[in-house]
Amino acid sequence: MRQKRMLTATFLIGASIFAANSNAMGGCSTSKKFKLPQPQHLSASFEDPYGAVLEGFGVELLAGRSAVRKVTTDRLGRYDLDDIAPGEYRLRVIHGDEDFCAPKIGCDKSRCTIESQLKPNPKHMITVETAGK
Repeated sequence: MRQKRMLTATFLIGASIFAANSNAMGGCSTSKKFKLPQPQHLSASFEDPYGAVLEGFGVELLAGRSAVRKVTTDRLGRYDLDDIAPGEYRLRVIHGDEDFCAPKIGCDKSRCTIESQLKPNPKHMITVETAGK
């Protein structure tokens, strides 16, 4: 009975470490999977929640864990991933210490749309309390 408990505890600890590492690797800077049903050109631009363009951000198109395209946003926040073959992908935004979350991506039978406004990563949010009068 004791050996069974140790095995269960070891499994649970291992599963917890794997889950923590998976979250650290992906975090919110990597989008959820999306599927391109047919070839299409992917390009868009990024801005912060206040409408300021986000220049110099890395953008990676991932197939599985591998980056198949890597680009950087220009001075207007634009990026162009060029023509992409059908398949399942994720988009990763690279800036600082994962300062922003990846955009939401919506696909239908003919095309995908990529949200332009990036939200700040909640793990970097700071709550400031001010004293009342």
